[in-house]
Amino acid sequence: MTPKPLPFIVKPKPKLFDKEQRAKRNIAMTLVAALSGCDGTILLADTEEVVSSYSTRTVDKLAVWDCQAFRLGIAGASTDGTYADMLQSEILGALSRLPAFDMGSIKTTLSDTLTSFYAKHIWPRTGDRPQMEYLLVVQPHPRGRAEIIHISETAANIVAGESKTVGVGAYLADYILKQIFSAPVPVNRTESTSQLCAAGLYVAKEVRENIDGVGPVDRVAVFDSNGGYDELYPVDIAEIEENVSAIWEFHMYFFTDIFDAERDEMIMGDADGFIRDMKERHKEWYKKWNDRRAARERLRQYPNPNRRTAS
Repeated sequence: MTPKPLPFIVKPKPKLFDKEQRAKRNIAMTLVAALSGCDGTILLADTEEVVSSYSTRTVDKLAVWDCQAFRLGIAGASTDGTYADMLQSEILGALSRLPAFDMGSIKTTLSDTLTSFYAKHIWPRTGDRPQMEYLLVVQPHPRGRAEIIHISETAANIVAGESKTVGVGAYLADYILKQIFSAPVPVNRTESTSQLCAAGLYVAKEVRENIDGVGPVDRVAVFDSNGGYDELYPVDIAEIEENVSAIWEFHMYFFTDIFDAERDEMIMGDADGFIRDMKERHKEWYKKWNDRRAARERLRQYPNPNRRTAS
C-alpha cells in the first residue's frame, strides 16, 4: 500500500533586501565638489537629503567656520545624516584647538579624531554601518592658498590635483570635469574663480538632471588665494545655470554641422556670435558679483548657523 503523501507546506522566506535596495542603502545620495584654480578654491554641495530611501528634505550640507589659525569649509556625503552631523562637530572641535596652520598637525588631528569616532560609534554597530565622506577646504589666516582634504572613513588625504568630488554623482561629475579642464596638474592651475564657478555649477546641474538623489545647489563657498572669503548666493547660481544651459544645445548643433555629410547648410552659421554672447553674459554676472562684494560681507556679519567662529 502506497503511503499517503504528506501535505505540501511552503515555508516563508526570510525578509531580505534585494540587490538594488541594498545598493541604495549604501550610497551617499549627494554631490560635493571642491575645485581649485589659480585664483583660489571653491566648495559646493547639493541641498537634497534622502530619508529612508524614499523621501527627501532640503538641508544645507555646506558649513564654513573661522578657527583660530585658519578658515575651514566642510561638506559631506553620507548614508546617515545624524552620524554625519555628529562627526562634523567632532572634526570642528578638534581642528579649532590647533594654534597654527600646519598640514602635518591637521592630518594627525583628523586621523586621531576619525579613529576615535569610528571605534566608538561605527565599528561596534551590527548590520549596515553609515558610510561617510567629506571634503574639507582649509585656508590659513591671515592669507594663503587653501588646501583640499578628502576624508573617507578614517583616512584623511590632501588632494594633490585640481578637483575632487564625492557622493552618488561623483562619477558623472569627474567625467564632465575631465572634458572641461586640461590634464590634472598639481600646481600652477590656470582656471580663474569665474571659470571655477561656472564649471562647478555646470557639473552640478548636469548631475542633478541625470542622477537620482541629487538636489540643487544654493551656496558656493569661494576661498581666494589671498586669504579672502566670499560666496555665491541663489541669485548668482541661477544666473550662471541659465547661461551654461545652452552648452548642450551648442554641442548638438555643432556635432550636426560637422558630421552630417549629406547637407551643406550650417545650423550654427554664427558660432562665434553664440560664444561671444555667452561670454558677455558671464562677464556681466562676474562684474555684478564683484560690485556686490561689500553688501555680501555686511550680510555675513549677521548670525548664521553654517558660518561661525569656532571657540
